[in-house]
Amino acid sequence: MLHGYRPQFHLGALRGLSTTVDDWTPPEGLRIGAHQAMEVSKRKMKIAYDARWHDNTHYQVGEVVVMKRAPNSTGESTKLQNRYRGPLVVSEVLPGDVYRVTDLYSGRPSRFATTAHVAQLKSWKLIDAEEEGRLAAEANVPGDAATTPEMSNQDADRSGSDVVQKEGRPRREPHPPVWLKDYDTCS
Repeated sequence: MLHGYRPQFHLGALRGLSTTVDDWTPPEGLRIGAHQAMEVSKRKMKIAYDARWHDNTHYQVGEVVVMKRAPNSTGESTKLQNRYRGPLVVSEVLPGDVYRVTDLYSGRPSRFATTAHVAQLKSWKLIDAEEEGRLAAEANVPGDAATTPEMSNQDADRSGSDVVQKEGRPRREPHPPVWLKDYDTCS
């Protein structure tokens, strides 16, 4: 009661019909319930985080890497500048995910050498001769200019005079629309 009358809250007349009007929950009980809900939520978030977590990237001495390079401010767009410097080789592993790297191919008397954090490095895969040949074979499309002259003569003899070879770039042959196939067109 406040100054002789009962205050009306947002529920209005419905407040009198409520069965929980006079129920009072001590704050300690509410705190315990909130604490338990927070602990359950923390456990779920930790499980979700741990499912996607992975250990840092580690490099061994002798591994080939490239190092991220800062763009050169020349006043022009940096879009076409090299983003990485390398290939470099890891020469020493330092504490704190830091590596000492040096130039892999150095024709100069002084080799480039620096330290770099693991976040600045990226693995670089060297392609050996066998793999390079396999990749080149996969890149070749059947029907390329890799045919021998004997094969092309045999193909020309077999096909007869049906196919006329034209020099230069192939051109698209125009065809009439499908809906005109029933009509006689003079073109």
